[in-house]
Amino acid sequence: MRQTTATGSPTGADTVAGHLERLPRLVTLWVELLRWAPAFALVFYAAWLLWRSRQEELARVVPERASAEAAAGLALAVVAGVLLVAAFLVPDVDDEYLVPALPVAGALIAWGLRHQPRVGAVLGAITLAISAYQLLSA
Repeated sequence: MRQTTATGSPTGADTVAGHLERLPRLVTLWVELLRWAPAFALVFYAAWLLWRSRQEELARVVPERASAEAAAGLALAVVAGVLLVAAFLVPDVDDEYLVPALPVAGALIAWGLRHQPRVGAVLGAITLAISAYQLLSA
């Protein structure tokens, strides 16, 4: 049985305008995610790497690159899909709706780390420091 909200809709929005009013949630969700795990900034970098790779048509030259592009494209689609569902189809903004995207985002983060290990090390250290602070302050 689906739960409904005060508007009678399971999503909490009945109109297209109601869903468009949720557009700022995309930014809110990413800021929250980056606040707790700055390493997720590498997801944006991985998206740029995928775009650049497809623009340069590297898969034509290196056949193994085609499978890497396909995997990165699928991972990016999953992360984007989960983010869109969390932003537009859930009545209340809550970080727990991003959890299904975390393992897939890990693959994108790894691709970003492969190309920018120093930046990744800094972001990883910041993420660990935030995690340690959260554990010790709880």
